[in-house]
Order: sequence, then C-alpha cells, then structure tokens
Amino acid sequence: MADAIADTYGGDRDRILSDMQAGNFGLSSRAGAGGSGTSADAMSRFIRIEREQVAGNDVLSPTATLLVGGWAMQFLLFAVSTSAAALFYERDRGLFQRLLSAPVSRADVLWSKFIYGICWGLIQLMVLFLAGHILFGIDIQHHLPLLLLVCTAAAAACTSFGLLLAAIVSSPDAARGLATFVILIMSAIGGAWFPISFMPEFIQH
Repeated sequence: MADAIADTYGGDRDRILSDMQAGNFGLSSRAGAGGSGTSADAMSRFIRIEREQVAGNDVLSPTATLLVGGWAMQFLLFAVSTSAAALFYERDRGLFQRLLSAPVSRADVLWSKFIYGICWGLIQLMVLFLAGHILFGIDIQHHLPLLLLVCTAAAAACTSFGLLLAAIVSSPDAARGLATFVILIMSAIGGAWFPISFMPEFIQH
C-alpha cells in the first residue's frame, strides 16, 4: 500500500510506511491546519455526539433514588403482609368474637386493618426515604407532596395485597410462604432490585 501511495501521489515510500505502521494516517496534519492538532478534532468536524438525559434530569442522585425506592417497596410488602397475617392470630384466639359482640361490623374490622396498614406503611416509607436523604442525598423536600401521595397509594396497594393473601390461604404459615414467593418475583421483575431495562425483552413486556 505504501508503494501504491508513493507511486500515485508521490512522496517517500519508507516514510509513508513508517507513518502507516505508527498509525498516523494524515488526519493530525490536516487538523493542524485548523489549529487543533489532533485527529479527534478532525473527526469532530464530521461527527458530533451529544448526551442529554431526558428523564430525571433534576434528580440529584438518580441511582440512589431508584434503589431506595425499590427496596423500600419490597420491605413494605413484607412488613404489611406479615401484619396482615395477624388476622389468623386474632381469629384463633377469639378476638374476632369479642369485637363482633360489640357494635362493630365485619367491614369495620377490615377497614380498621386497611387504614392501619396504610398508616404503618406510610410511616415506614417516609422513614426510609428520610434515611436515603440523609445518607445518599436523595432530594425529597422539593417533591414531598407528590412523594406523600405516591407513598400513600403504595401503602394502600401493599395492604390490599396482604389482606388478599389472608383471604385466600388458610394459615399464617401458608400466608408467609406465599407472600415471600410472590413478593420476591414481583420485586425481581418489577424493577425494585435493578432497572427493568436490564431484563430480557420478554420480561420487560
């Protein structure tokens, strides 16, 4: 190739060969005419690569925010499911009969469990996010109203999940086993452990 270049365009064959072996293909000399003196600057005339974060651009610690939020949801599911299993404890020890002997309906008992689960879950989520704010610099003060709204909805969903488990199983041991199995699967493929984009395409769908 050095012979062909020397014959066609002129020049010293040995110098052309040494330049080719050194990786100098003439881009630096051309770029030097513009004052930059590097091949990267010469390539930048033809190709310009820009990076722009289109989502979460104002988040100070996006990775920490993702991880704290995901793990907080998983912990909440376990905590609320365990508290829902207390329904079996109250049933086996006759607490329901005592409650129902008072002017309290079955719906009142379930609503009290539901509201208690929401309050407990909301406190747990806010404590975890506060710890994330102190340890990892997660920005919660600028998003506090929406964060409270989302945490309340998440606590309600997790409490409903625990009550559903208590309704379809027959013992607290079965409720805990089924809860562990379902929660781990939901957390793994739902983005609680790592972003969903890391998953295969069929799992993403």
